[in-house]
Amino acid sequence: MRKVLAIIAAALLGSVCASAQFSLKAGYQKSQIISTNVAADGFRSYLYAWFDGFYAGATSSYSLIIPGLSFDYSILYSYATGTETDVLSIFADPHYEATKAGQCITDEHCIRVPGTVNYGIALAKDFKASIFAGAEVDYCLSSKSYSSWPGLDGVNHWNVDHFGADTNYNGYTRFDLGVLGGLGFEFMNMIRLETGVRYGLLDRSAKTDDSLHAFGIYAGLAWLFK
Repeated sequence: MRKVLAIIAAALLGSVCASAQFSLKAGYQKSQIISTNVAADGFRSYLYAWFDGFYAGATSSYSLIIPGLSFDYSILYSYATGTETDVLSIFADPHYEATKAGQCITDEHCIRVPGTVNYGIALAKDFKASIFAGAEVDYCLSSKSYSSWPGLDGVNHWNVDHFGADTNYNGYTRFDLGVLGGLGFEFMNMIRLETGVRYGLLDRSAKTDDSLHAFGIYAGLAWLFK
C-alpha cells in the first residue's frame, strides 16, 4: 500500500511540476486605511488614509487535477504613498461637527506573498477568463510619515519612523495576513490582465490603542512564460 501511495504521489507531483508556468507582473494599487481611537473622555478620532502605488514581481502557476483549476503563488514588491486627513469628532455632543486637524504623508515599502486558487475557462480562441481567491502574507520593510499642522507660531512639523526606536510612535506591526480575490483575462497564453480586491485581517497597530486595517483594489498585467 505504501508503494502504491508513493507512486500516486510521485505521479501527481510530476504532473503538477510539468505544467508549471512562470510570469512577471506589475500593476497599480489603491488602498484605504481607517484608524480609529476612542479616548476615555468621549473623544473619538478617525484617520482616513488613501494610498496610491504600484507592485511588481514574479508568479508561479501550477495546474491541478481538475481541468481549468490551478494554484498560483507570487513574490511581489509593493510601494504605496498617501496623504492622510486627521479628523476629530466629539461624539459626546451631537452639536459638534468634525474638524480637519492636519495632514500626514506616509510612504511604505512592503513584500507581499499571495497564494490563490484559480479557475479558468476558454471563452474564445486565444482568450480565457478566470476567477481567483486566496490569502496573502505581507511584510512591511519600511513605513515613514511626515506630518504638518497649523500652530500658534506657524506650521508645526513631525517626522516618524513607525518601526524606529522611539516607542511613542512605533505602534505599527510589520506583518499582515489578508484575503484577496478577483478576475483575470488571458490573451494568446501570453498576456494576462488581472484585477482584484485585498483586505488585511490583522490589526497593524496592535501595539497601540488604535485599530488599523487596510482595504485595497489593484489592477495589473502579467507576461506569461512556458
